Amino acid sequence: MRIAIAFDGQYASAARNMLSSLARCLPPKSGVRISALMTDDSPSADVVEHAMSRGLDLEVVRLRRDLSDLPLLRYLTGATYARLFLPELVPDDVALYMDVDVVLMRDVTELFATDLGDRPLAAVRDMWRPNLHEALAGGGSGRFAPDAPYFNAGVMLCNLRQWRRESLTERVLHWLASQDQVPVCLEQDALNALTHGRWIELDPRWNVFPMTDFRDIPPEAWPPRLGTEYHAYRDQERRAFVLHFIGSRKPWRHPYPDTENLRRYRHFTTPTVEDVTPNPVTSPSRPTSLPVPEAPSLALTGRRGSATLPAAVFGYPVEHDQDQWSQRRKRRRVDDSN
Repeated sequence: MRIAIAFDGQYASAARNMLSSLARCLPPKSGVRISALMTDDSPSADVVEHAMSRGLDLEVVRLRRDLSDLPLLRYLTGATYARLFLPELVPDDVALYMDVDVVLMRDVTELFATDLGDRPLAAVRDMWRPNLHEALAGGGSGRFAPDAPYFNAGVMLCNLRQWRRESLTERVLHWLASQDQVPVCLEQDALNALTHGRWIELDPRWNVFPMTDFRDIPPEAWPPRLGTEYHAYRDQERRAFVLHFIGSRKPWRHPYPDTENLRRYRHFTTPTVEDVTPNPVTSPSRPTSLPVPEAPSLALTGRRGSATLPAAVFGYPVEHDQDQWSQRRKRRRVDDSN
């Protein structure tokens, strides 16, 4: 069984934390091999040593690709595209990809029992942007039914054999290059557009966002369902198999709300945070059997207004990102004409 993660120097601390939680959930002698996909020459010895100290079999795989023509958001680097190149970086037919900003509370090898057939992947429907039509608004969304599901690629069981058959990686790169504006979720949008109707939906507990940790965001930034489904979100977070800290607000950085989910992150991992701004919440040195205390709900603030996504928190494209992408496209057109 192959598990793949991707990170660069900015996310090395998160990778160590994620590997700690993975080690605690894997059964003895699981036979899992971990490939750490890295797109730069950041030091990786400490992550390898950290994995070995927890009994994990981890190898570093360098992605030697020029990704400068691909769109990026301000808080993301080329590492976000590494998962696209899994078919050429690992020899397996199936691999489980996971972002490193997750904490695991269940044995993820259970997912390998999923019968993928000729489907390219299995994933969880996105909690924030569940519908493909809405998620790809302005990007060819008219081709999709209003209720067509949209998945989050942070936890994804990949049928690499099928990816190779379909040349899916090359098609994703072509789709990205053809966009006039920066896609809201970059290659995740591309994967959704190109695998529409052909992916398997997993139990939502395998990729749960800490939605209730963002209650301090003004209400106009939230989809209407937050107010009506808050308790359902809270219950799903408590029952999560994988808790995924999406966006630019991370539990290993300050500030992060002092919430139940932050306590769970610190409870299930042993963070090493010397390379990031420390969080004021104290972390236990090792897991305990004590229940994780529940934090009070954060109060909603702000006034009702237009439903604008909170770019500062979730890292969605803003005007600066769009301008840079437009300038790169113009330069590329000039180069091609010459």
